[in-house]
Amino acid sequence: MDRIMPGDTVIHFKNELGRSDCFYRVLNYAINAEDGQKVVVYQALYEPYQFFVRTMDNFFAEVDIKKYPYIKQKYRFEKV
Repeated sequence: MDRIMPGDTVIHFKNELGRSDCFYRVLNYAINAEDGQKVVVYQALYEPYQFFVRTMDNFFAEVDIKKYPYIKQKYRFEKV
C-alpha cells in the first residue's frame, strides 16, 4: 500500500459497489485526547463535504473479504 499522507485523496472500497460518494481527502493525523488513540481526520469530496475521524487501525484495515468477497480493493481506503 502506498503511504497515505495529509493532503492525499483516497477512495473507499465501497466505490466498487457502485457508490459515487467514496472519495475523501486526508487532512491530518491526530491523537484522541481521551484515550490516546491515533486517528485519521479526513473530509468527504462530495456535498456536504463533511469531516470524519476514524482510528488508524480502522482506516488502514484490510477489506473483510468474508463480508465483501467480490471487492478487489485490498484496504478500506487506498490512495488515488
